Parts: sequence; C-alpha cells; structure tokens
Amino acid sequence: MDGSPKPERELAVALVAWRGPSELTGEPVFVAVGNLDRSSQVSKLGDVVQVTFMPDVPERPHVVARHRETRSVCGDCAFAPHMEGGCYVLLFRGPQAFHTTAFGRDPTPLEILGRVARRGVPIRFGMWGDPAAVPVSAYAFLLAWAKATGAGWLGYTHQWRTRPHLRAHLMASVDSPAERTEAKALGWRTYRSRWPWEPVEQGEFVCPASFEGRHRSTCAKCLQCSGTEGRGVKDPTIIRHDGKSLHEMVRVSEDPEDTRAEAARDYLARRK
Repeated sequence: MDGSPKPERELAVALVAWRGPSELTGEPVFVAVGNLDRSSQVSKLGDVVQVTFMPDVPERPHVVARHRETRSVCGDCAFAPHMEGGCYVLLFRGPQAFHTTAFGRDPTPLEILGRVARRGVPIRFGMWGDPAAVPVSAYAFLLAWAKATGAGWLGYTHQWRTRPHLRAHLMASVDSPAERTEAKALGWRTYRSRWPWEPVEQGEFVCPASFEGRHRSTCAKCLQCSGTEGRGVKDPTIIRHDGKSLHEMVRVSEDPEDTRAEAARDYLARRK
C-alpha cells in the first residue's frame, strides 16, 4: 500500500481519496472515488464521477447496513438503517464494488486523481454516505476541479441543521414541507422527497431526472443540485421511490377511507 499508480483496469472501479475519523461519530471512514475512466451505469444520473463515503471496516456495505452500523457515514438521515430505514441505495452494487477495490489501500496522491479524472464530467458527492461525514478538505480538490473546468457537481446532506458551511456546494435533503421551511430559513437550497399526495411548493420544481419528471434529463445534464454556489436557483423535489415508501403507498391506496388513496393509486398505476 504505497500509493503508487494501479493498473488502468483497476482504476475503473474506485480509488481512495482520504481516510480518517468520521466528523459525525469519530469512527474510521474513508472516501472512495470511482467512474474515473468509464461511464456511470445509472441511467438517471448520466455520466458522472462518483464519490462515496464509507465506514472503514472490512465488512461489505450491505453487511454493515444489516447490522445498522451506518451512523458514521449516514448521520441522522431518516432513511438510514439505524433510523427508520428505506434507503434507496443498492449497497450490493456500486458501493460494494467501490469497497472491494478501495478498502485497505492508501489514499491515492491527488496528482494521480487529477490525471485520471475525465475532463468535462460532473462529480456527484454521495453515491452512498453523507459528505458531512468527512472534512471538506477530504474532497476539496475534486470540488475545485469541478469548478475550474466547468464540469459541475451535485451533492446532498441530511446534516444541514449542524453543518451550515456546506450549503455553498450541497443541497439540504429534507423530507417534509416543515423541514424545507426550516432549511430555507437557514439559507439552504433544498432537495425534498415527498409523497405523491403532497403538492409541489412555491419555489420548487419536479426533478427532471425522476419518474414523475418523465426522465426529461439526467443529473449530469441538469446539475441543479449544487448548493447556493452552483447552477440552480429553485429547489427540486422528487416522489419517494424506495421500497419501504412504495409499500406504504400500496397500504394507503387500499384504504377506502384514506383521503390520500386516490393520489397513491394514480402514482402506483403510472409506475406499472
């Protein structure tokens, strides 16, 4: 683990950018950067460099989540396994591939990352994990690269109540109108997950990369989710699409006395 360049075939998965204690719990975590020499495989996202924040433990991400030991990188996110659950991230896919490649390696020198990062490709902070889990200095060189090249970036945090310095480049992930109001009062732009029976509020727009947005764009093309210093002005919103939320929609849709049933049935029918 001498930090020397790895074969190009290995760079296709992930490299370590930083390793240290979590800003949230003090437990060991690391930052892995991937998709540095090939396109992202997620159609909604488009072609982006992916940055993930992981517990620095030998267990794979889905095993860590099963034991609900994710607070070091997820903080107080309501969808985290140690909270209410329902996270949409498929840990056995991208995060597992990143972990398999990057765990146990020394951080790669910044000049190497700079050479392999493809110019013109946006950077997404948070394939899994919250950027607030690490100091900004852990990924500042990537943010600087995205700004200097004009490639752009996107990122989110659930720690918006306690990390005001992140609002310049991250969105406040909020899960209710009340949370959005609170975050806006603190100077944040927001990205709100909502139920299909909840209206789009003033100052919001439907995420164009979402199902309900008819996939008119991709995250890589839109780049509105880039904090107060990014490209956006209004705030995107998206209907919850994790398995747990969809299950709740089914329950609501089958209750003839629930006033939300019609909206739930309509959304579920359109998803078929």
